[in-house]
Amino acid sequence: MLAPFEGGWYRGIVDACNENGAVVAFIDYGNLAVVIHQQLIPLPQQFCDLPAWSVCCRLHGVTPTENEHFNQLAAEQIQVWCCRCCDLQQLIQQHSWLHLVLKE
Repeated sequence: MLAPFEGGWYRGIVDACNENGAVVAFIDYGNLAVVIHQQLIPLPQQFCDLPAWSVCCRLHGVTPTENEHFNQLAAEQIQVWCCRCCDLQQLIQQHSWLHLVLKE
């Protein structure tokens, strides 16, 4: 499906749904947003077979705290580890996720 986010339309999948809207996971960026049902539109066929640009992964032994957030020290350590193996542009914490944005 296509869903709006910050002025643009992006590919997404519904992660959860209730009467207020849907939690959409944007498959090319990895972020989540709540979108009202009326704003969700079918994805044109020519975009259905394109691979997602974001990849969901976990680091062995690294988990969020009991309130489902990473503390600052954990976030900084993940950033250090990732900078050793990839070109990290930005690290964003959203809910229980850390989004690593890589440079092209």
